[in-house]
Amino acid sequence: MKKEKGFTLIEVMIVVAIIGIIAVIAVPSYLDNIRRANRADATTSLTNVAHQMQRCYTLNNSYTGCPSIGTRTSDEDFYTIVVALTDAGAGYTATATPAKTPQTGDSDCASLTLNNLGQKSASPDSEGRCW
Repeated sequence: MKKEKGFTLIEVMIVVAIIGIIAVIAVPSYLDNIRRANRADATTSLTNVAHQMQRCYTLNNSYTGCPSIGTRTSDEDFYTIVVALTDAGAGYTATATPAKTPQTGDSDCASLTLNNLGQKSASPDSEGRCW
């Protein structure tokens, strides 16, 4: 009798099942790590906007008329940064919201906010994990 060489269908199906199980566990974890790493784009951009706003305030004694006011994209284009005046120009709030994938799927930190007092917040995060 001649012995056949190769894999049986059952052996191949077991390998496919194992790869599927590993993928189901690994892919979401990988995407979560990518989202957390990309949050640095938002925090860096918000900090840069805060520095620009503070320089403008130093010169004008008001945030009114600062060139940073308005809407822009973050440095790596993952977020949209909106800077709005508060208290009739005596303050500002800068908010970063996800603009493209994979950040649009970030349910932990849907938006990050920084104001003129240096107060940092994120929604819906209440534990301070986003900053």
